[in-house]
Amino acid sequence: MSLPWLAAIQNTTSAALTMLSPVRVAVGCALVGKPNLERAAYLQAWPLGAVPLAVLATAAALLLVWH
Repeated sequence: MSLPWLAAIQNTTSAALTMLSPVRVAVGCALVGKPNLERAAYLQAWPLGAVPLAVLATAAALLLVWH
């Protein structure tokens, strides 16, 4: 795996995780008029952050093993 690919995976992961920041979720729920929806939003949206994070961790581990 090349370093540019690892950088691309890191960029994708950070974009996915920033979507799940508490402030963004709270603002999104407030914009749709349902401020009590935050917990349900997190329950449904956790794979959006977990999957890219798992891919990044795996790629970083492989890069460490190969180099």
